[in-house]
Amino acid sequence: MPGRRQLLTRSELRIWSELVETTGALRTLLAAPLQTESALSPGDYAVLLALRETEGHGMRSSAMAAHIGWERSRLSHYLGRLERRRLIRREECATDSQGAEIVL
Repeated sequence: MPGRRQLLTRSELRIWSELVETTGALRTLLAAPLQTESALSPGDYAVLLALRETEGHGMRSSAMAAHIGWERSRLSHYLGRLERRRLIRREECATDSQGAEIVL
């Protein structure tokens, strides 16, 4: 039957569980020095890196949310905090009078 999902085996579930645990431990291990050395959280770094990698160092918030895999509402609140810290700024979008571009 097409579209029918098959349940994972115990071995596959164990592998996925270990992957999730290892990924979490790695994030924790990498976040501490990042925070200490640069005062940037992993979230700060994700946003700033996405901007740094784009031509002109700017992008629409909807594109940013898709790029880093965040919900738009979470990103909007996060951008407000980054803007207050003067790490980013919001500019009027040249192609959409209702939109804003996030700039590094």
